[in-house]
Amino acid sequence: MRRKGRSFKYSPALVAGVLKEAHGFVKRAAEILGCPPSTIYRYIHRYPEVRRALREARRETREAVEMK
Repeated sequence: MRRKGRSFKYSPALVAGVLKEAHGFVKRAAEILGCPPSTIYRYIHRYPEVRRALREARRETREAVEMK
C-alpha cells in the first residue's frame, strides 16, 4: 500500500539497472541516483525485479572475485 504523499521517483527498471552498474552495492547505487540508501532498500523490498537484479549483481561480483 502506498503512503499518502509518498511518490516513487524512479522506475523499478532504472533502480535495477543502477544496482547492476554498482555491482550490487546499495550505497553506490544510491549515490548514482542521488537518493538515500533507504530508498534503494524500499525498492528492493517492494519490487521483485529489483530484488532479482540485486541478487544477480552480487552473484556476478562474487564470481568475478573468486576467479582471481
